[in-house]
Amino acid sequence: MSHQKRFYLAAVIILIAGLCSAAFVYLRADAEPVDMTVFEIEHSKKYSRSLLVYAGEMAVLEDEICRWFKSIWHGKPLAYTIACITVVLSCGFYLAGRNLHSWQKLDQILNEDTGKREEG
Repeated sequence: MSHQKRFYLAAVIILIAGLCSAAFVYLRADAEPVDMTVFEIEHSKKYSRSLLVYAGEMAVLEDEICRWFKSIWHGKPLAYTIACITVVLSCGFYLAGRNLHSWQKLDQILNEDTGKREEG
C-alpha cells in the first residue's frame, strides 16, 4: 500500500470514528441542569461592573472567554466540538496524502541537485 493511500485511509478512519463519537455524545447528552443562582450572579450587570472596576477590561474579556471555553466541553456543544475537530483532522490527513506526491518529487529534485553539487 502506498503512502498516499495510507493517508487517505487514515483520513477516512478518523472521519468515521470521530463523527460516530460525536453522534454518540450528541444522543447521550442530556439537558444540563443549570444552577440559576450561579448563572444569575455570573451574568448580572453588577458582577460584570465589579469585575471591570476591580480587574479591568482584560479580566472581563478573560472571564467571557473562559465561560465560553468551559461551555463547549459539556453536553451537545461537546458533540459539535468533536465533529469540528474530526473534520479538520480528516481534511489535514487527506490534503497531506494528496500533496505527498508533489513533496516526494520536490525531495527527489533537491537530492539530485545536491548530488550534482557534490560531483562538481
